Amino acid sequence: RRSWKQIVHLISRSKELSAQAKAEASDMLERAIHLLPTPQDELADMIATRKSKIEQQQRQLRELSTRLHEVLSTEAWTEVLKTAEAMLELAPQHTAAKQARSRAWDAVGMKVTQVYRPKRVQQLANSLTSTRGWASAAEVDTKAMNRHLANKRAGKRIVTWIDGVGGYLICLGEEVVLGQPAGGGGADIPILADLSRRHASIRREGEAYVLTPIHRVSIDGVELKGPQVLRDGALIELGDSVRLRFRKPHALSGTAVLSLESHHKTDPAVDGIVLMSESCVLGSQPQSHIPCRGWTDDVVLFRRDDQLQFRTAAAVEVDGAAASGGTAAGGGVIADRTCINGETFSLSFEEV
Repeated sequence: RRSWKQIVHLISRSKELSAQAKAEASDMLERAIHLLPTPQDELADMIATRKSKIEQQQRQLRELSTRLHEVLSTEAWTEVLKTAEAMLELAPQHTAAKQARSRAWDAVGMKVTQVYRPKRVQQLANSLTSTRGWASAAEVDTKAMNRHLANKRAGKRIVTWIDGVGGYLICLGEEVVLGQPAGGGGADIPILADLSRRHASIRREGEAYVLTPIHRVSIDGVELKGPQVLRDGALIELGDSVRLRFRKPHALSGTAVLSLESHHKTDPAVDGIVLMSESCVLGSQPQSHIPCRGWTDDVVLFRRDDQLQFRTAAAVEVDGAAASGGTAAGGGVIADRTCINGETFSLSFEEV
C-alpha cells in the first residue's frame, strides 16, 4: 500500500512539475517505474510513454526559450506573444513565458482588456481539463460535457449591425453550443441545418478553444472521437454538410471568429460569429476580428467587470449624445439597443 501511494504521489508531482517546465518531472516518473510491483507491464508502458512525451516537451521548450530571449531583446512583441503562447501550451505554468506574455500585452496597450474571468467559469474549466491529461478517456470527457450541457445557462449574446459591413453574433460566454434552433433554446449558435439541437460545443480554456463533439463532427476531414483543441484556420464540419472556419486573427487577443463556408444560415442570420475573450477589434486591418473596409479608426470592444465597453480614437456619438474616445477607460458602455455613430461608421447592438 505504501508503494502504491508513493507511485500515485510521484505521478501527480510529475504532472505539476511538467506544467512548470521543471526537469525533475521526468525523474519523478522514472522513480515511479522502479517502484512498480511486478508484473505491471501495461502501467509501466503507460508511464514510460508519458516520460518520453515530457522529455520531448522539454526539448521543445528549450528551443522556444532560446527563441523567446531573441525576440524579447528586439522587442518584437507579436513574436514574443506567439512564442510565449507556444511555451504555455506545453507548460501552462511556465513563469518566464507568462511574464513575457504580460510584457507583450503591456507594450501594445492590451492589458486593460485582460480583466474579466468569472470565478465560477474558471472553476468549471478547471474541472473539465482532462483533454490535457495523459490518462483520460475521450468518452469520459464527452459524458461529463453532456451532463454539464443539460444544466448549462446560456451566456450573453449580442448582435452588432454594422452599416455597410453586415451583422455579427458576439458570444460572451466561455462556452457555446452549436446546433439546430429549438423553441426551448439550447444552442448559443443556432444553425438552420440538419443538426441535433445540441450538436457540439466549443469552450475556451485560457487562450485555447476546445471543440467537444456530441454528435458527428470532423475537423479538417478527420472525424472526432473526443474533445480536440482548435487550431487557427481549422475547418469544422457538423453532420453531413455544415462547414465553419475557425480563426484567431489577432495575435494579441484570444478572441476567435467562426464563419460559415457552407450555404447554411444562422438564426438570426449574421455574417460571422465572434467568440469573445477579452477584446474584439473592428477595423480595416487584416488582423481585425470584424473586417470593416474603409474605416480610418478602429473600434475595440472589451470587458470591464460585468460590462461590455468600447473605445476608439474617433469622435463618436452614443445614442445621439457626444462621447469622448481614445481613453484607457473606453468610449462608453454597450447595452441593448446602443447605437454608436462616427464620421465614417455607424453600428448598433442588440441582445438576443
